[in-house]
Amino acid sequence: MIILALAFACNIKAARAQSDTLTYELTGASATAVINHSGLRQREAGHISIDKSLIDKLPGFIGASDPLRSISLLPGVQTTSEYQTGIHICGSENSHNYISFGGVPLYGVKHLLGLFSVFNPSHYSGMNFSKHPDITSNRIGGVINIEPPDTSARKAGGEFLLGMMSAQASVKFHLGKSTHICISGRESFMNLIYGKWMKIGEDHLKYSFGDYNASLVSRLGRNDRILVNLFYGRDKASVTEQVVKMDLTMNWRNFLASVQWRHQGEGYTLNNQVYCSGYVSGMELFQEDLHVRLPSRIISSGYKGSIRWDRIYIYTDICHYDVLPQSPYVSSSYFENLNLDERQQGLELSVAAEYGIIRKDNVELNAVLKVMAFLDSEKHWHPGASPSLKFGYNVYRYGKINVAAGYGNQYLFYTGMSNAGLPVEFWFLAGKHSKPQSSLWADLNYSIDLFHGMFAVSAGIYARRLYNQVEYNGTLFDFLNTSYNLDDFLLKGKGVNFGANIMLQKVSGKFTGWLSYSFGRALRTFDNPDYPDVYPASHERLHEVNFAGNYNFGRWTLSGTLVFASGSPFTVPEYLYINSGSIIASYGDYNACRMRPYFRVDVSAGYTVLDRGLQKGEIALSVYNLTARRNDVMYKIVSSGESMAVRPISFMLRIIPSLSYIHKF
Repeated sequence: MIILALAFACNIKAARAQSDTLTYELTGASATAVINHSGLRQREAGHISIDKSLIDKLPGFIGASDPLRSISLLPGVQTTSEYQTGIHICGSENSHNYISFGGVPLYGVKHLLGLFSVFNPSHYSGMNFSKHPDITSNRIGGVINIEPPDTSARKAGGEFLLGMMSAQASVKFHLGKSTHICISGRESFMNLIYGKWMKIGEDHLKYSFGDYNASLVSRLGRNDRILVNLFYGRDKASVTEQVVKMDLTMNWRNFLASVQWRHQGEGYTLNNQVYCSGYVSGMELFQEDLHVRLPSRIISSGYKGSIRWDRIYIYTDICHYDVLPQSPYVSSSYFENLNLDERQQGLELSVAAEYGIIRKDNVELNAVLKVMAFLDSEKHWHPGASPSLKFGYNVYRYGKINVAAGYGNQYLFYTGMSNAGLPVEFWFLAGKHSKPQSSLWADLNYSIDLFHGMFAVSAGIYARRLYNQVEYNGTLFDFLNTSYNLDDFLLKGKGVNFGANIMLQKVSGKFTGWLSYSFGRALRTFDNPDYPDVYPASHERLHEVNFAGNYNFGRWTLSGTLVFASGSPFTVPEYLYINSGSIIASYGDYNACRMRPYFRVDVSAGYTVLDRGLQKGEIALSVYNLTARRNDVMYKIVSSGESMAVRPISFMLRIIPSLSYIHKF
């Protein structure tokens, strides 16, 4: 909806013609128009750009906006609960996604239990999202790239935000005429206000986190730029289990550093980038005479280079991996001692070429051929090819049809005992434990603009065939009973994903937003005689409805989101007992049960209290889970004598109000 303010400078004359048509002659007028856009744009099949302004307006968790939470509201994208950090695009695993900051891969992108992402809200300018692999990603899933801040603003400035769980600040300034810097930081104080209610089951959780960024852009003449991005994030958590007197501490951190040289020539653009990115985690458990430690890490460093000339794009990536899969250490007088350290190193090489064609403005054709090779820790090469083809046909006022298909390879694996962002999850490389992953994928999408672009409707179907998939089926007890061997606890097999989705979007006007529905299956088969059937993946949601809306009037901004989804699968334990110092556990059919349906409504209201040029201040009130519904996030085993039962666990806080203030200058 377009807001028009018309100021007429002279008279309007009207006359009725013989055809009974009323004609107006406008002899003079001036008009101004203010158009509000949703900030979400679909560029092509499966590719979406999201402005930071939209992300900031949607309700955040404890008042903090989060780009990954906004993605989870899109059709075909799923998360399972507050205690699950994964983003599952078109039914694929979280580890299949290529999540990057400024084009550099970033690992461990969410804080404890998925409550926050590591992306400081004041230190990015926008986000690009693709449902399938692109030329820059050596993954078989979607691509999420967070854009660095625009540090080339003419004037210095910044912003700070004070909330009830964390505080953050960002400042931009200049060093001379050609160098611009942005520095941001975020620190939490969750325990100060919410410590009384922060529980896992009946046990109190102590937790803190921090994120720190620095970005620099320096101009070298008219055609050259140097871009530098730095990031460091850290988490620390501890839980004391009162019944069995167990202390659990968890620490993890991630980091990123990159330097990029960008040259703009006559008719071509050249990029060269060196980078280093990593994730290091550790967990320690103490209970009387028992000490368990689970360290793991992944560090990748390399070079990215590209050149774009007319319709041709050439890209290369050289990456070295230093990986420590979960290496348990157990010291106890009751159980067998264990001390493993399996360090892995690998070298990944890829070269790709992309060619795009546009014919008569209504036909688009894009072809990509990528050649890859991976050298594993045992000095074995794993070659591969990742071709893809995209076709678009514009039917003008009847919409646009897009078809895309391709084949991809991936040499990284991510698994563990949970998907809650805890240090019991780890990376490992293809080679010793599994062959490289691969995927055959295809998408069909249709989109159309209605009412002169005020509304947009899109619908699509997708299919994925996954090869050499792994899932971890062990528990913490396994470290105490046997000599640990990772291969003994990996389920290996294949997968198939398929589904459909539709979205109605209000693109412009005072009210903007979207409503979407998704149907999806994610099925797995394993090369294990104990698992003879076809099983749903742990993140599968058969049906999901998402709504996101934003309404602006005057100094007020109102927004809300809604999520309604089918329950995700889980495996029920049948019995658990201790025999001769060993813990014996037996489980029922794999993922045979489902949680109850998930439903959540979040709302927020913002009021601009100060608007004087560059000085802007806003107070925001948000409510997470407005209906206070108890959504199941996991289950626990409750035993009494010889009986045992499974009880669901809901999120630690049923309803979470939050008040925050943001000031920009």
